[in-house]
Amino acid sequence: MVGENVLICDDERLFALDLEKRVESLGYNVCAIAANGEDAVELARKVGPQLALMDIRLNGGLTGIETAQILHDELKIPSIFVSAYSDKETLRQALQPQPLGFLVKPVVDRDLKIAMEVGFSSQQAHQNLEQEVRRYREFFSQSSGSGYVPFHADINTYLAHEAR
Repeated sequence: MVGENVLICDDERLFALDLEKRVESLGYNVCAIAANGEDAVELARKVGPQLALMDIRLNGGLTGIETAQILHDELKIPSIFVSAYSDKETLRQALQPQPLGFLVKPVVDRDLKIAMEVGFSSQQAHQNLEQEVRRYREFFSQSSGSGYVPFHADINTYLAHEAR
């Protein structure tokens, strides 16, 4: 789990500190804790976490959903939502930034562990696929007109996903 840094964003300080201890007990590093969306984005730019644990309803200007969208779009940092709210409308809105998971408070350690393992695994697979896409694009740009077109199913899946 080396290099797997987590940003926690929750406006409930006691919950955030408890979550930090629990995340660290699983072997991950909490690189920053933010109490609002604006601070989360600023800290993410500075410390570069691989994953964010994000409360949906935050004090301040940005909601957790808006913050997760910025982290996803601008910094390529995925989020797992951690919230006491799980109504239909909240869940519908929470899907917009393509979260890696959704945990309902109070968080059970087993669920946190599973969500984080799946989250980091998905993030690594996505990064590997992006690297492969770059390699293929470079290959195509250097070999145009050669008549050789390699095929890789994962590339098509990635490109189709990005086109959504």
